[in-house]
Amino acid sequence: MTQHRNPAARRKHPEESIEDPFVARTLEGWLWARRHFRGLVSGVLGLALLIAGTLYYRNYRHSFRLQAAQELERVQQAVASGDIQVANNELQTYLSRFGDTRYGHEARLLLAELHLHTGDPQKAIATLEDAAEELDDPISFQAASLLATAYENAGRPDDAERLYVQIADKARLDFQIRDALAAAARLRANKGDRAGARQLYDRLLALIPQDDPQRPVFLLRHAEVAARPDTQATPNP
Repeated sequence: MTQHRNPAARRKHPEESIEDPFVARTLEGWLWARRHFRGLVSGVLGLALLIAGTLYYRNYRHSFRLQAAQELERVQQAVASGDIQVANNELQTYLSRFGDTRYGHEARLLLAELHLHTGDPQKAIATLEDAAEELDDPISFQAASLLATAYENAGRPDDAERLYVQIADKARLDFQIRDALAAAARLRANKGDRAGARQLYDRLLALIPQDDPQRPVFLLRHAEVAARPDTQATPNP
């Protein structure tokens, strides 16, 4: 006589059908973690070290910039004291330590001004040439203007004129453009380039409002240049 199994015996309970895959996945995960335990620990430790290193570097850079700002104030006081030798030594020491910070650019301006004040434009040029390569912030424009002055003092008017024109082409502030155009026009006029000087004075006058008190001054200079032959230099204003 054939025995029949109870159909209910072959049927899993709903709870078992739900829990079995979960248990299987949990077991698989546990076995995988056990096999890769060392790798997981190493990865977690590596990540923790990376985060700690990043935080340390940020804190270090913040402290370094704060120290650079504080030291610059002290150096500025040394420059203001009037002792040229002390100021020069303080600035050189500061640049050797903080020259790569944004405060280092300010220190280079101070050192270049010091060199110009003591009649050494060559040292001023050496101090500023790298700082004035890219005209992309107010400090670099100041450096470029000071460098152009150093070129003039060193007997390099063509380099000074080229830099003044570059400043005028890239500057965004009106006073920077006006000062640069006026200086470049003066240098062109001094070497007898009447057409070139007039061109720059035309650009300058186009920027100056009719009621600006400086406008008559530049109109006069424009007229003086126009009245002279190209081969004759005009005196410095």
